[in-house]
Amino acid sequence: MLCGSTSDTHIGVCVAIVALLAKSEDLAPPGEFRPIALLNAEGRLFLTLMNARLSSFMLKNRYINTRIQKGFIEEVAGCIEHSEVAHEAMLDAHAHKKNLRGIS
Repeated sequence: MLCGSTSDTHIGVCVAIVALLAKSEDLAPPGEFRPIALLNAEGRLFLTLMNARLSSFMLKNRYINTRIQKGFIEEVAGCIEHSEVAHEAMLDAHAHKKNLRGIS
C-alpha cells in the first residue's frame, strides 16, 4: 500500500507541500495568495506509469465496461456525455413536474 503507509520509503509519494504564491504586492488579505502543491516527482512518475499499465490491462481484459465507466478513461469523453444525459433528465423532470432522483 503506497498511500497511508507508515513506511518512510513510501510516505513521500502521497504527500504534497502547499506553497502560497502572492498574486500582488498586498500580502495582508488571504485572498491575494494562490496555493500550489509541490509533489514528489518520482512518486508522480511512478503513479502515472502504474495508472497507464493498470488501465491498459483492465481495458484489454474487459474488467472495465466503457459503456458504463466513462471518467478517467483515455480517449473517452464521458463527462460531456453524462452531463448531457443529466441535463436532459432535469429538463424532462421540470417539464413534466416530476421528481428527479439520482444515484451517486
